[in-house]
Amino acid sequence: MPSSHTGSDKSRTVRLSALLASRWLIGSTLTIAVLSYASHLIQRARGGDSIALFDVGDEVSIGTWFESAQFMIAGLLLASLLRTGVTDSHLTKRVGLLAVVMFGLSIDESVSIHERVGSALRDTLSTTGYLYYVWVIPAVLAALLLAAWEIPWLRSLPDRVRNRVVASGAIFLAAAGGLELLAGPDDEVSGTATLRSVTLTAFEELGEMLAISLFIVAIIELQSGRSLQLRFDR
Repeated sequence: MPSSHTGSDKSRTVRLSALLASRWLIGSTLTIAVLSYASHLIQRARGGDSIALFDVGDEVSIGTWFESAQFMIAGLLLASLLRTGVTDSHLTKRVGLLAVVMFGLSIDESVSIHERVGSALRDTLSTTGYLYYVWVIPAVLAALLLAAWEIPWLRSLPDRVRNRVVASGAIFLAAAGGLELLAGPDDEVSGTATLRSVTLTAFEELGEMLAISLFIVAIIELQSGRSLQLRFDR
């Protein structure tokens, strides 16, 4: 995503291009999603295991690594807003909290904390059907509370950037929450290897990755005319 850099002995300036970032992120997202779904179709045709290397639903895969990296990049870009004078002083706590959330989601994507907590909740509450993945309910409520907390920051953004940020959040909730709930009844009865479950998972992960990509591009665009400073002290 870096388009150019200049600097002195002690610092380096990296200029990020929103257009280049969007092309790279969307291209990578679509490639990973297609390879993941194709691997499952191959698996069903030959009766073997899917190619886990590309499986977006697998904890150890390129897809999982990519989404985890996206969250990390989003967190770093948000943190950079606090250093470049883009964010008003009275909004720094809101941007800082969002950065922390992104870092947390990066960790969760790698170690599947929400899935383990969700399994414990399901066993405790004995939820079934569309509430089979019951973790979605508290997660969506937490996301809505976070969105409400971030309203002053959203209002401070340029219209184009704000629209992209809001759209990215809506797409992410629809994919991560809505499609997960839809998959519940079938996954409970037939497991996660059915064509319906695999298809829903593919669209869920595709939606999540595209949403994060849109968010990253919005934050890069917010930085337009400024530079991300990376300083290396001797």
